[in-house]
Amino acid sequence: MSTPFATSAEDYLDLGLGSPIPSAFPYEKFPPIKGYTGIDGAIPDRAQVEAWMVSHPDSNLLLRLAPDVVGIDVDDYDNKRGGTTLEAAEKVHGALPPTARSTARHDDPTSGIRFYRLRIYQEERALKGDFGPRSDIEVIRYSHRYAVVAPSWHAGAEAEYRWYLERPTIDDLPYLSVNWYTHLTHTCDCFRLQRVEHQRQMKRYGSRTSTPHDKEQALADFDRNLITLAEMPAGSRNNYLSGMAGRTLLFDVFLADALDETEVIRRLTEAADDCGLTEHEAENTIHSAYTYALRESETM
Repeated sequence: MSTPFATSAEDYLDLGLGSPIPSAFPYEKFPPIKGYTGIDGAIPDRAQVEAWMVSHPDSNLLLRLAPDVVGIDVDDYDNKRGGTTLEAAEKVHGALPPTARSTARHDDPTSGIRFYRLRIYQEERALKGDFGPRSDIEVIRYSHRYAVVAPSWHAGAEAEYRWYLERPTIDDLPYLSVNWYTHLTHTCDCFRLQRVEHQRQMKRYGSRTSTPHDKEQALADFDRNLITLAEMPAGSRNNYLSGMAGRTLLFDVFLADALDETEVIRRLTEAADDCGLTEHEAENTIHSAYTYALRESETM
């Protein structure tokens, strides 16, 4: 087989799309090498990338996106319905402009990561992680996830990743429209019900002393979210768990004291196991959500 990182990592350094980092193990999508992803991840310099080209030659090439680049990752194969989700969103917000797409599914014109630029006033951290529960579309950005790009190997598809139509530079990417930015930040009417739940959480937090009714409502919201997690398609469960766990721990555990911390973590862990997430995935995701919620609670 080829040596994806050794062969091509240097080519990505000057494209402006983001930072090339290796997967921790040969030809794998997950996990990435530690310390270079997420909001607190370091940005590797050229010397570090060149060192990885020697130490991790057969790792897959993972692209931690630049702060002004966003990827819309559509899954539309097997039982996944990302194409339908995307079509419905385009009817509301207008068609996304043609752009570069990274995928290993070469007979599938829909699946893959589409890349766009953010304008200077479009805040990357405001973007949500997906298009909603069971959407089969995730959002990749500087502080969340990373893109797998050519010439990495996809074991499931038994094929190398390719660019369609060609590998871009940042100047080749179209800008994300205002309408689509509202969708990716969940501030449009498509996410009205989710905002209602968020407002209930904020109300419980604002009171600081939760009433019995607040605690009942928090538990009902948590129960409903766990049911939603169980019903999520396989490719979206970890991302949904991350967001839901972070919100619950932040608002209903640390801020409102409406739910018990130990019980929430126990039930999150059980739910992750029941829906098929590996112990490693669940532990990392819940730990990251806990760290985020604790940090945010100290600033509010």
